[in-house]
Amino acid sequence: MRIKRIDLSGFKSFCDPASLDLRQPVSAVVGPNGCGKSNVVDALRWAMGEQSARHLRGKTMEDVIFNGSDSRGPSGLAEVSVTFEVDPHSPVAVLDYSEVTVTRRLHRDGSSEYLINKLPVRLRDITNLFLGTGVGTKAYSIIEQGRVGLIVSAKPEERRHFIEEAAGITKYQRRRQLAERKIEGTRQNLLRVTDVLGEISGRLGSLRRQAQKAERYRQYKTEMRDIELWTASHQLLELTAEQKRVTGELAAVEEQRQAAAFALERCELALEQERLTAVEQERALNQLQEQLYQLDNRIRLGESQIEFQTREAEELQRNAGHARGEAEELQRQLLDDEQRLEEVRGRAGALQQERAAHASSLAGRQQAFDTQRGALGEVQSAIDAERLALTSADREAARAEADQRATSQRREDLTQRAAQGRQELDQLRARSEQLQATAEELRLQLDELACSCEQLDDRRRSASARLDELRLQVGRGEAELEVLRTELHRRRSRLASLQEIQARYEGLGNGTRAVMQRHNGASRERGVLGVVADAIEAPAGFELAVEAVLGHRLGAVIVESDAVGIDAIRYLKESAQGRTSFIARTAERGEPYRRALLHEAPIGFVWNPQPTDPGSEGQRYSDGSGVAAAPGVHGPLLGLLSCQEQYRPVAEALLGDVIVVDKIETGVEIWDQAGRHTLVTLEGDILDPDGTVTGGSQDAENSGVMHQKREIKELKAIIGELQEQYDTALERHISVKTEIATLEQVLRETTQQSHQSEKEMLTREKDLGRAQSERAEVMARHQRLSQELERAGVGLAELERQDRLLAETLIVASDRRWLASDVLALLGRERRRLAVLSEDEAANVTDLKVALAQVNATCAATDEALRQLERVRTERQRRVERLQQGMTAGLARAEGLTQGVAGTRTEIEQLVGQRAQLQDALSAGRTGYDERSQGLAASEAAVKTAREQASALGGELGRLQLRGSELAMLRRHLDEQIWERYREELARVAGDYHLRPPVGDAERERIDQLRELIHRMGEINLTAIDEYNELNQRHEQLDGHRLDLEQALGQLQRAIQKINRTCRERFVETFDRVNEQFQQVFPRLFRGGKARLVLTEAEDVLQGGVEIVAQPPGKKLVSIDMMSGGEKALTATSLIFAMFLVRPTPFCLLDEVDAPLDDANVLRLRELVKELSTGSQFIIITHNHNTMEIADRLFGVTMEEPGISKLVSVNLSEAQRVAA
Repeated sequence: MRIKRIDLSGFKSFCDPASLDLRQPVSAVVGPNGCGKSNVVDALRWAMGEQSARHLRGKTMEDVIFNGSDSRGPSGLAEVSVTFEVDPHSPVAVLDYSEVTVTRRLHRDGSSEYLINKLPVRLRDITNLFLGTGVGTKAYSIIEQGRVGLIVSAKPEERRHFIEEAAGITKYQRRRQLAERKIEGTRQNLLRVTDVLGEISGRLGSLRRQAQKAERYRQYKTEMRDIELWTASHQLLELTAEQKRVTGELAAVEEQRQAAAFALERCELALEQERLTAVEQERALNQLQEQLYQLDNRIRLGESQIEFQTREAEELQRNAGHARGEAEELQRQLLDDEQRLEEVRGRAGALQQERAAHASSLAGRQQAFDTQRGALGEVQSAIDAERLALTSADREAARAEADQRATSQRREDLTQRAAQGRQELDQLRARSEQLQATAEELRLQLDELACSCEQLDDRRRSASARLDELRLQVGRGEAELEVLRTELHRRRSRLASLQEIQARYEGLGNGTRAVMQRHNGASRERGVLGVVADAIEAPAGFELAVEAVLGHRLGAVIVESDAVGIDAIRYLKESAQGRTSFIARTAERGEPYRRALLHEAPIGFVWNPQPTDPGSEGQRYSDGSGVAAAPGVHGPLLGLLSCQEQYRPVAEALLGDVIVVDKIETGVEIWDQAGRHTLVTLEGDILDPDGTVTGGSQDAENSGVMHQKREIKELKAIIGELQEQYDTALERHISVKTEIATLEQVLRETTQQSHQSEKEMLTREKDLGRAQSERAEVMARHQRLSQELERAGVGLAELERQDRLLAETLIVASDRRWLASDVLALLGRERRRLAVLSEDEAANVTDLKVALAQVNATCAATDEALRQLERVRTERQRRVERLQQGMTAGLARAEGLTQGVAGTRTEIEQLVGQRAQLQDALSAGRTGYDERSQGLAASEAAVKTAREQASALGGELGRLQLRGSELAMLRRHLDEQIWERYREELARVAGDYHLRPPVGDAERERIDQLRELIHRMGEINLTAIDEYNELNQRHEQLDGHRLDLEQALGQLQRAIQKINRTCRERFVETFDRVNEQFQQVFPRLFRGGKARLVLTEAEDVLQGGVEIVAQPPGKKLVSIDMMSGGEKALTATSLIFAMFLVRPTPFCLLDEVDAPLDDANVLRLRELVKELSTGSQFIIITHNHNTMEIADRLFGVTMEEPGISKLVSVNLSEAQRVAA
């Protein structure tokens, strides 16, 4: 089935109808990325039945419909048709056609259509069309993008599916799955039919017997209904009266209990108030303790502050003293400077006058001497400048020395303060570590307390949960005890009733009752041993047989001798109390007849004179030969009974000739062989040896006596078991209550311990908070001190830097002074030289000039000295002002600190007083708390007493409530019993019976008889006949259906076995062939190396996986997971082509499988595709030009219009022929 054509319309990006003619052996679909090439693959998969939107690269199936573009609207329908050419290898279903077209449509509303040759079909039909052909949505014929990687990364079990597809067993697996589903459905149907048949078979036998009892049951039921309603009405009156009495007592006890509850509530309220007061006192004590702790902290902080402020004030006062001394020294120097200024000013005035005189004298001669004067003036100017520089250098040196002294003093102060700060830091660090250790210890204690609290909480929760569970058990136990009490009461009532009936010898005749009452009365008669009914016991199922065969003889009186019996008969005649039968204990008169019967042994029963064992007492017959083994024969009745040894002759005399059979038909069959033996059936029918057949329903008289005996025995056993269950339940109930009391005590103790632990945790948390708070304060102080030390270190560094700068300044000033002195000496020599030179030119002026020069020099020196003194005085005044300001500020700061110290001391004294008051208050509070604790203990004792009283009243109330509940339950039980039995409301019908007298013994005896009769009849079905016919017909139909299902199940199992055998054979054969081809294709594509396929171990070969082991050329044998991407792709391609060589598919679609391969590998792949194209059709989607070269037809996919794919077809083979 090669692909002839693919038609697309509205599918994904193919908005317009498009068609691909694929009749050539190799076709290639090319185009740029995103143009819609892979949509061709999706279209083919979708048309072939793909149901996963994810495998079609979408989220929902609606994504395959064209969703519109910028210029086009969305489509409402997606349709893809794939036309296949039919060949002899095509499926049989399509061999009659030349081609097959598979069409799939999907509408926007979600509806879809599947068609084959334009005829609507199911999806299953399309899937089945491709099964076993190697073609399908998951077969190896379609390798889309990423499928090569999937083959590599797939699990071995997933790779097995490719081999299965190549083996063509997918259709068999499909059939096997269908067959397995059918088998499962058939088994379920067979199981249901078998269950129904079993149920029906069990009902058929009982329905036949129930129909015979329906009429008798109706009569008994009507009579019993009247008597029971009569009895229930009077019981209702008695219960109502008892309820009124209990209600009155309950109200009185309830009133007392409420009073006790009110008293308990008052005590508990008082206790709660005491507890709240104690908690408040405890909280107040904790607050006082906290305040006391805070006061201690404030006192310690104040003392530390006083110490620090005192040291700082002393430091400031010392600094002020130093500043005062320095200021006084500067003041003395200022006074000296003033005196020197006055002297210099006086000299300057005199010199000015002298210079004016010399100037006046020299005025006439000055012009002549200008040249010399100019030169001398220049020298003098240089000398003045140098002198000024020398003065400046001296001034700078003095200032630097003074700054050095101040800096040294400040450095000493900072060093001392830093040492004190470091010492305090050490103390703070030690205190912090101590507080940290205390906090850690408190945290550990808190963790231990928290753990203890959690453990206590766990114990409390566990105890609470166990307590709840035990309380539920108590409730269930009380309900169970109530049920057991009710059941015991009912059983005991029934036993008492039966024993009373038995004691009165009811059902045994008036004569028997008169004789036995006389025997048991005051005039006890000797020789009367009992009645026959008391002497023997019949097993379940044989009561009717014994009652029927004995009849009135069940009431026969066993006497010691015949004389005793005759005396009893005489008594009955005289008293006119009826008649009865008597039998002597030895029963000697019946012995000859019995021996004759035993010697006759007509049906193969042999007499055994000795009993075999106590458990089979009385069984003296053993099976001989004859009809004893005939079906339905149970054997001699005497061998089935048990009796006291002293009464065995009586039993043998009465029942020695009786043989039990299952039904009357069996008795009739063996009647002729029975001889003198009497035959009796389980239903009480009798076949006498004289030919008499007795049957029908039992007489009321003497009926049910044996059943009553067995019921009494069973009731005693049941009552014993119930009493044992009741005792066990009561013991368990008491044990649970004891455990509840223990758990309640444990819960109370645990709660107290938990509260104590919580209080201790609260105390520890407060201590921890205080420790953390104090540590925070210490750390804050530590941080501040660290910052001050850091600033002090910075200040010391700055002072050292200033000291170095001042030293350098001194050195520079000294150098300048020496340099100025040298320059002055040179200038002096230069001036003298000029003076010598000018002596010859101005002899008369020389003295004047010299004098004038001296005067001028003196004046200049005086002026300079005056200015220097002015500057020194100004600088000293400024220094004095600064010292005075610093001293004033320091003294003010010291005064403030002193006042602060005084204020702090006052505050400390106040805090100490407050601390003493708090300590007194704390002591008084603790005393009050202790007294409150004693009062609390007394209140708790009062609450305990009140609770015990309330509990006692509650117990009495519970007893009365229980009695009231019992009465209500009895009344409800009575109402429900009447309603369940007769669908009558007792309160409504009770009025019809209240006027009657109370129920007497006769009515009670009659109702017991009726109950016994109804009980012996068992369940009654009034529609038994119709149900039987309907059920029998249904039984026959279901039995036939069961046979059909069993045959169908066998056929399906054989079919599955055949399918499994075929699949295994084909799988193994195909695997071997694919492995062989894989070992050939791999070295061909790799140009060497080797590879193989390996089956993983599994119990069934069809459940195993397929591993790929490959060895590329030049490498070691490795698993495929360790290969490179290209090697993996080439290995997976080798496996695909190996499967093609074993089982060529009609077509193969490869979607960019050559993408990870290099050119050399693409060429080898191309050669292999070309070789395989002779047997299969290849459709290749590719970007590789080497791959395109082998295509017979190219389909180009373009998007001329954005978002819409179009096809362009080029027939390369035709083009090559035209070109040739």
